[in-house]
Amino acid sequence: MLAASVDIDRLTGVWQIRPAQSEVGFTVRHLMVRVRGGFTRFSGTIRSCA
Repeated sequence: MLAASVDIDRLTGVWQIRPAQSEVGFTVRHLMVRVRGGFTRFSGTIRSCA
């Protein structure tokens, strides 16, 4: 496995999720049938602190 050195200070902050570059989906199993679905509209913010 290749490990990369990461500067933790660079990872802290607040980011907006870009729907054009993201997807939200799910898979559900019910009575041996797998159903997949997703969302076409969503938004969110990721807040990171070290």
